[in-house]
Order: sequence, then structure tokens, then C-alpha cells
Amino acid sequence: MKGIARNEIGVRNCLLFSVLMLIAPVTTCLLVAWLLFLGAGARSLVADEAAERFSETLETGDASAPDFTLPDLDGNQVSLSQFRGQPVVINFWATWCPPCQAEIPHLIEAYEQEQGQVVFLAVSIGEPSGTVRRFAQEHGMPFIILLDRNESVAGDYQVRGIPATFFVTRDGKIAMRYVGQMSPRVIEEGLRQIR
Repeated sequence: MKGIARNEIGVRNCLLFSVLMLIAPVTTCLLVAWLLFLGAGARSLVADEAAERFSETLETGDASAPDFTLPDLDGNQVSLSQFRGQPVVINFWATWCPPCQAEIPHLIEAYEQEQGQVVFLAVSIGEPSGTVRRFAQEHGMPFIILLDRNESVAGDYQVRGIPATFFVTRDGKIAMRYVGQMSPRVIEEGLRQIR
């Protein structure tokens, strides 16, 4: 009888040990996953705050806008210098960029209000003309769209993030640079500085 009782205790202990051995890794995995989730959330929050600050980068100055020549969607060569004497908005963007997409309606509205008074140049960075053409048609983009396929003009303008917009005065000076998605208020401020 004592042998059977010891066997039952041994079996119970063995089962308990087995269950604990199964629970421990699962618990550890869950704990690690939870900590990673919390860490990612914290990093995401910090990244979101940094992105928000970055998207509100507003700079004013009077540096000269580098001249450039790029093809439009029809293959015509367009130079910034041909618009000397007119205020110009240069918007660097890409079809895959959500903030770029979000500000397009605001740019279209500003273009329609300023039509004939301000030139709008939408410089697509590093994308093929077919992709850009389809996107522009789908979104009803009425302004001049240029193709910076090798990103050389973006480099000249020191574009580090998109969208990036430069408001250029009639005499070719950069009155304002804005990095990030523009609100109508920001666009109006930029236009005010170059009218």
C-alpha cells in the first residue's frame, strides 16, 4: 500500500512538474511578447511625436532656389528659370506617400484660387512616368507635374523627407520651406510670402 501511495505521489509530482514545464515557456513567451508590445507602443508613440514635430518644420529665409530642368509627363523640358518673375510653389512628392496624397486636395484648391497668379510645380521623386500619370489622373492634379527620376533636383534642394514644399518669390528666392503634410493654413502662409 505504501508503495502504491508513493507511486501516486510520484505520478502527481511528475504530472505537476510536466504541467509547470509546459506553462513556464508559454508564460515566458507571453510575458516577452507583452513587453515587446509595450516597447513597440512606446517607440511608436515617440516616433509619432517626432514625426508630428518634423511635419511642422516651417522655415523662412531668402536663399536662392536652385534652377533645374526636368521633363513633364509629356516629355517636355521645363525649367524653373522660365517662371522668373512669377511666384512658384515647388512640391516634392511621391505616389506611395500618404501625407503627399492627403495634401493634394489642399494644393488643388490653392492652385484653383491662384490660377494665373502663382505657378505650381509638383516634382515626383524617383518614379516612372506611367505610375505618376495614372496617379495624377486619378487625383485630378491640374498643375505642372515634373519627373525627378534620379532624384538629383531633390538632392539640390536637400529634400530629406516628403512631402517637402518650397515657396519661391518672383525673383527666385526661397521665402519659405515646409516639410510634411501641409494644411490649408500653411499653404496660405506660404502663398502670402510670395504673392
